[in-house]
Amino acid sequence: KSARGGYLQKYLKSPILIIFLTLSFLAVIAMAVALGGSQDDGGEPSRLSTTPCNIASVQDRYNIARTIVSEITPLKTLDDTASPQNKALEWIVCEDKISSRLIDDRDSSTDILPPQARGTRSGGDAGEAQVLRRYILAAVYFATSPWDESWNFLSTDVHECGWHEEKKRQNFPYDEVDPAGFVCLKLQDPDVIWWDGAEIVHNDTDMEIDVMDWNFRIPNNLTGTIPPEFGHLTDLAILSLDNQKGLRGSLPSTVGNMKNLYSVSILFAGPNFG
Repeated sequence: KSARGGYLQKYLKSPILIIFLTLSFLAVIAMAVALGGSQDDGGEPSRLSTTPCNIASVQDRYNIARTIVSEITPLKTLDDTASPQNKALEWIVCEDKISSRLIDDRDSSTDILPPQARGTRSGGDAGEAQVLRRYILAAVYFATSPWDESWNFLSTDVHECGWHEEKKRQNFPYDEVDPAGFVCLKLQDPDVIWWDGAEIVHNDTDMEIDVMDWNFRIPNNLTGTIPPEFGHLTDLAILSLDNQKGLRGSLPSTVGNMKNLYSVSILFAGPNFG
């Protein structure tokens, strides 16, 4: 017994065993981190709740939001639980913190929402305009998902101007950093829509937003059809929808509402789109 105990004690002190156990422990930790981090790599943001939206618990908020978005979406479509518009509306009232705050802080006598911090040059600063814009972006996401990467879309407490991801690459017009997704710009000359000297704006806290850019030139597996609500992003000046080979149909006719639209690119968007 004593001999076996001495052998075991010697074995446990072996440098080879210690190294083996250490490496095994580190491997287990690395695998756990990789599995945990991979949950947000797909097209569906981890921010999306898996709990069904309980409309009854936010009925007043839902009614106000439904009234706002019904300006551009028929009620029949909003009430269709299979539609991306219905999913976008439910996201607005059950998950989106920014829209919820605006709606909940409305004037009790008029139901008018508080204004945005600065808003946009052509669209103004009405709180309703921001709720509508976030609804439109959510509707496009739900209509064309799952994406390969979320690009920060549907971040519930982030201004929609921050719904993009900076990619390092040589890429006109943003040079070495390409903000893939939805981008807001402060132009050097507000009367000239051009990238030179333009500043990427992540929110409207300190300055008014001049124009917006739909910068989808990097493949991200957008699949399906672009909903008509997309054409109501009236502050959009640059529309790049390249290399999304899963898209079908064409740009909706409502794009005619984009009074500030300056540049359109839909290169290599797939054989069933255009």
